[in-house]
Amino acid sequence: MLESISDAFYAVDHDWRFTYINRKAEQVWGRPRDTLLGRRIWEAFPKIQGSEAFEAQKQAVREGREMTIEVMSPTMGNWVEASIYPSADGLSVYFRDITARRQAQQALLQAKEMAEAADLAKGKFLAAASHDLRQPLQALLLFVDVLKPHVRGSQGATALMHLGRGLDALKELLDSLLDMSRLDAGVVQPNIEIVPVGPLFEHIAASYRPVAAAKGLELHMSACNAAARTDRTLLTRMVRNLVENALRYTESGRIDIECRRAGGRLLIEVRDTGIGIPPDHLEHIWEEFHQVGNPERDRNRGLGLGLAIVRRLSQLLNHPVDVQSKPGQGTSFVIALPLGRTIETPVTAVEPATAGRGRFAVVVDDDAIVLLGLETIFRDWGYEVLVAGSAQKAVEGLSRTGRRPDLIVADYRLREGRYGTEAVARIRALYDDPGSAPIPGLILTGETGPDCERDAAAHGLGIIHKPVTPRQLGQALGELLEASGKGGATGRDC
Repeated sequence: MLESISDAFYAVDHDWRFTYINRKAEQVWGRPRDTLLGRRIWEAFPKIQGSEAFEAQKQAVREGREMTIEVMSPTMGNWVEASIYPSADGLSVYFRDITARRQAQQALLQAKEMAEAADLAKGKFLAAASHDLRQPLQALLLFVDVLKPHVRGSQGATALMHLGRGLDALKELLDSLLDMSRLDAGVVQPNIEIVPVGPLFEHIAASYRPVAAAKGLELHMSACNAAARTDRTLLTRMVRNLVENALRYTESGRIDIECRRAGGRLLIEVRDTGIGIPPDHLEHIWEEFHQVGNPERDRNRGLGLGLAIVRRLSQLLNHPVDVQSKPGQGTSFVIALPLGRTIETPVTAVEPATAGRGRFAVVVDDDAIVLLGLETIFRDWGYEVLVAGSAQKAVEGLSRTGRRPDLIVADYRLREGRYGTEAVARIRALYDDPGSAPIPGLILTGETGPDCERDAAAHGLGIIHKPVTPRQLGQALGELLEASGKGGATGRDC
């Protein structure tokens, strides 16, 4: 049996003399076994003394237990796996060459390390690209809105309208690409909570009804008093992408947004009467840049990233999405969510923050163009504004004015390794009054990682990601002021 096995085998007595060597061991060592039998192991192979392999064999004898080890063979210079069995007669050792396996393991480890390094580099690039690309686009979006009341004549107004549409398209592309990168890099962490679906529906319908009306479409939203266990922001993005997809591919008829309970789950359906999806395209619609009936890459039909983002968010949230479609008749997308206990929340009107009414705003940003754009838009809205490129400059300016701000807007990453959350904390500390609420603060940032979101939450600050349109900024500020009870407040002296 020992002569026919595929493993090399040898046995030694208590004096470490070879008592048996099988044919495989003879072949592996390349030495006739007759010249080795009866000799001590270190006499036959001097390099074995002090080696890990020999020390393991001595340990097995001392402890009287079986061992299996992977070591570099001192006699052959390759990797071997040795199984050592002490007995009353001495020691038996089976060993086999595992060099190829070890090389494969090493190659796999190196590939893993390279992949992790690539992921780290991708994350760093994503952070840099997000911040650096969003900054100038943010300034452009603000200045386009500032220019509107100063442009005279239909030709100038038309040119400005096209400029705005071009910037909106660039913003959409940048947001979508960065969203895809964040999802692929695994840096998006859902915040699962009980989310009432009704307000979410109302917000989405209010945003897209004007767009639908401009195309001659009817956008119908059913009442929904149910709640789901989900991430509010990510679910909103899923539904928005589906509504936008329906708007792009529906030329006549209607778009319906509905919810219903089924099988212990909440189903959200977005249904349209559009061009439909051919059966051979149903699986491909989830791929990046795949579009049905748009070989010319018409920008009016979007970028081909919306459904790819829906699929990734579906997997991240574990919210399956089903699609059914008939070419020429329309398409239905259904998201399945876990039901949550319905929580009644009072609905309050949010006063537009674009009505500044003399409120005093402090804006901190280290990008001069963005800072100028924010200052201009705030002044146009009726705010009094103090702008600063750092927390120190803001504190110095406030010490001269002697006025308590009504709100603070700060970029997250400032110069010299400082953060906008620190700037807000320093400004709040100037007016630290146990009897009053802290000054409302908003982080306006190009960062997309979870760190800035956690930091903002820890300081009780709102957060909105650049680039934002003036409308989005005004909405975020309105919600911030309403939550702080300062919706109708004006600045006051300290």
